Amino acid sequence: MTAMMNFRTASKAAQRNKQEIVIYAAFAAIALIAGHCLTQFALSACLSLSSGIQCLGFSLLMPQAYNGRDVSNVSLNSLALYVIALGFRLFATLQYNGYQPLDASGKNGLYHACEVVEMLLAAGAYVLVKRAQDRQDCRADETPKVMLVLLAACAVLAPLTHSHLNADKLGDITWIMGLYVETIAMIPQLYLLQKTGGEVEALHGHYIASTFASRVVTMYFWYDCYVELQHPDAEYNLPGSMVIGAQALQCLVFADFMYLYAKSVRYNKKLIIEM
Repeated sequence: MTAMMNFRTASKAAQRNKQEIVIYAAFAAIALIAGHCLTQFALSACLSLSSGIQCLGFSLLMPQAYNGRDVSNVSLNSLALYVIALGFRLFATLQYNGYQPLDASGKNGLYHACEVVEMLLAAGAYVLVKRAQDRQDCRADETPKVMLVLLAACAVLAPLTHSHLNADKLGDITWIMGLYVETIAMIPQLYLLQKTGGEVEALHGHYIASTFASRVVTMYFWYDCYVELQHPDAEYNLPGSMVIGAQALQCLVFADFMYLYAKSVRYNKKLIIEM
């Protein structure tokens, strides 16, 4: 009887590992094929690559929730903020071309497809995690008031600091609003990990690390395009500074977690967050 139970446990573990391998392999294949055939690894392809990496991150959360793993320290507020951020950005990029890649990935629709899939994956991860938390009766103690305050701050900043690449005020404001919301999106998640402490599931850690990698790639792109964000009549490039500042802040927010994540990967140990 014990041997049968061990066999079933091993089979479930093997199935989970197989799902993870399929996700990683699919992402690697799509990234390489798309990069070689459509973008020739041009600089503007960084936006499409960043979106693809973020898709990987959300994809890793879904099997964790679906397979009944512990999701008590997964922040629903963070996932909701990502859906909101992507909604604002898609509103701008699907109607205007000021902030989308100028290479083949933008012209052939790859970038837009990645962004749409990214939002759908974020929404799907939210639904699966919420259901899993309800089943496990382990809903994280989060308050929406903090999220609303952060969203209000973004709403105030966006009309005051937007650029002009879309040549349309609404299109420019919604794009930078999406950027600001994305900047704060991971704060509830990292705060929740710090508050609860303990072991972080491998897939959960990979999801956060993928988000960090996505932000680094995006910051590299906008750092190179910093000058283009300045309004022709302005003496100081406020929009460019705000965009780079927002990207840098996103990377800074991840610093402590990524240090622990890198240590866990290097020494092949579990990722533990101390309270």
